[in-house]
Amino acid sequence: MTTKADDRPVILWFRQDLRLADNPALTHALETGRPIVPVYILDQGAAVRPMGAASLWWLDKSLRALEASLRERGSRLILRRGDSEAELLRLVADTGADAVYMNRLFEPDAFARDADIAHTLKTEGVDSTGQRAERRGPAVQGFYALHEGLARHSLAAAPGSRPACACKPVHPCVR
Repeated sequence: MTTKADDRPVILWFRQDLRLADNPALTHALETGRPIVPVYILDQGAAVRPMGAASLWWLDKSLRALEASLRERGSRLILRRGDSEAELLRLVADTGADAVYMNRLFEPDAFARDADIAHTLKTEGVDSTGQRAERRGPAVQGFYALHEGLARHSLAAAPGSRPACACKPVHPCVR
């Protein structure tokens, strides 16, 4: 038996992950068995790094491809422009959704902004779930193989010279 809460949609917030394949947030949203409201929000506020012409060109092509993929599956992409938090709250009010699924962003500014948005959504009774991308796909596996290989075979420095990189991670999540 389905309850009224089970009929409420969930919002799938696309950001840098404009694809259906290998998308952890989409996978988790689908697992709810509830209707999904896919959305992309173009947020060009002061807290967001401005996009250049090439990035906007790429974004246009990527959003068109995502829209076509969604239409093939009987859905459509909702496009919004403005403050992400305000637009998500507006979508929650318009759709009755009680959950937002997204893939996490790890840039420090985006990480902090997402935490603020999650807090605001929670005060409105909306769950916010950020998913972490997994090490899948040939390109990602290739990157990690290269990274791990370089870590195993560090280059020897000449006597008395400094190591090639003595950097410390900028965030505790970075190893």
